[in-house]
Amino acid sequence: MVTEKKEKDSCPCPKAGCSRHGNCEACREHHHKMNSLTRCERNQKKGKKGE
Repeated sequence: MVTEKKEKDSCPCPKAGCSRHGNCEACREHHHKMNSLTRCERNQKKGKKGE
């Protein structure tokens, strides 16, 4: 698993008030526990740039 941290303004998640916003590792962990994909993963799956 790749560990990374994005700048908060480059994070594609629309929930800017989320405590995990910009923290890719924490976001992935949270979403995978709920069996869902992160915004980055959904964008990659759709072929969008910027993850």
